[in-house]
Amino acid sequence: MAQVVRSSESWAKSVPSENVQALAQEVGDTCMDIPQRYIRPELDVGVTAICDDDDDDDDDEGGSDDKVPIIDMKRLLDPNFSLEESAKLHSACMDWGFFQLVNHGVSDEVIEKIKVDLEQFFELPLKEKEAFAPLTGGLQGYGQKVVLYEEKLDWQDMMFLITQPPHARNFTFWPTSPPTFRSTLDKYSTELKSVSSCLFEAMGKNLGLLDLEVLCGILKDNQSMRMNYYPPCPKSNQVLGFNAHSDASGLTLLLQVRDVQGLQIKRKGKWLPVQPLENALVVNIGDALEVNLITTLDFSKLFMALCLPKRAFRHPQALFEPL
Repeated sequence: MAQVVRSSESWAKSVPSENVQALAQEVGDTCMDIPQRYIRPELDVGVTAICDDDDDDDDDEGGSDDKVPIIDMKRLLDPNFSLEESAKLHSACMDWGFFQLVNHGVSDEVIEKIKVDLEQFFELPLKEKEAFAPLTGGLQGYGQKVVLYEEKLDWQDMMFLITQPPHARNFTFWPTSPPTFRSTLDKYSTELKSVSSCLFEAMGKNLGLLDLEVLCGILKDNQSMRMNYYPPCPKSNQVLGFNAHSDASGLTLLLQVRDVQGLQIKRKGKWLPVQPLENALVVNIGDALEVNLITTLDFSKLFMALCLPKRAFRHPQALFEPL
């Protein structure tokens, strides 16, 4: 994952590329070669190994140090367990900068609805989706973006929208099909805002920050959402859905729409797969939070990548909450 998502329209200028979903269809129908701009012969050996692995039943391999920490929000908010869970959260932030969040309070109904609506949107004919394409030089909307310094392209299509605060929304780019998309996204965005506020407060307490209101106020107000679609690829071991990157945001909360392994993180020089947990949120401490609190914390900077499994494709979506 190489592209950086920001809530500001000052994001690096980009140039459009071809629709990957349409390209995938053409490749499948005609057996044409994948354009070289998507092929990555230099793929990291660790990433390639994960991409090539067709056996999903190897969860027992590797020690606990190779498994992303799991934080239980319900325990974090329960006075009987908050001390223990806060210690786990602090360790996850300090040692990993990355964790999976369960019992986070976002209702299963809202999660399932956003999954369905998102898949239905990406399954629309290309012409309908292009009605929500970004303006020239703009960020929001459906399509593909290539940061100018990138040499290779990611095998994905995407939708990028500013979701919070509500007055910052530009509904020109919010899909109207399926008909429930806008209301569903509003509910999902609002519930995630509550989750992020709770996490910021818990992190602040762990760090002994006295002015939690200021900390949360700075970080929680802006929210943008990037929804990525990864079409099937006949050469999945030669492309990446999202190149290696670190997030520039404060917090990234990612929901995998399909529970298929593909997301990886690089820790201590080793690529580790993130085993999907049903309806869990994958949380990453972004660069903005790390840099702005550098005097009081040492959250580890992680790189992430997303490969394309051979046997399935995914439609993950990610929520970014930049400063």
